[in-house]
Amino acid sequence: MEKSEQKQPRFDRQDYVPPAMRFIYNIIVKAETFICYVSFLAGTIALVVDIFGREVLGQGVFGAQRVAVYCMAVAGIMGFSYVVSHGGHLRPTILDNLVPQKYNALTARIADVISCLLCFFLAYASYLFIYSTYTIGEQDMTLPLYIWKIQSVLVFAFGFAGIKFLMFVFAPALRPVSDEGVDI
Repeated sequence: MEKSEQKQPRFDRQDYVPPAMRFIYNIIVKAETFICYVSFLAGTIALVVDIFGREVLGQGVFGAQRVAVYCMAVAGIMGFSYVVSHGGHLRPTILDNLVPQKYNALTARIADVISCLLCFFLAYASYLFIYSTYTIGEQDMTLPLYIWKIQSVLVFAFGFAGIKFLMFVFAPALRPVSDEGVDI
């Protein structure tokens, strides 16, 4: 076989993900997964303990319901970033057929840039909100807990999501595939 007939391996930049970027992406996904599961589990345990106290001991456990609410809020908010990693966010598909299919990669990157900027804006707005709560020293009415500590999950969730969308821009192979097999 001559050299011209031999098939040369093709290096497609679209499929390449720098190892450091994949490592950081995996760390973020593992951290948010851990936070989601631990928060959900802690909230569930708090509710079970409170129900046990009410039904068996005749008195609920002080603060258990409030702890459960906070834990579920943390799990739900971190779930926003978690779902970005799994391609599970709902999105409008009405505009999908307006752009020719050959531009799907470009439009996906533009959507990732917009999503990244939006998430970073929301992370900054969350920071301002949390800072105001911190400044006035707002505490929970029943538990000795500063509210800003619970609210801080907003910055992490939007920040992690923004970082992931930014990674999707530079390494589209990281982007999850939707159920239809089309890049989100």
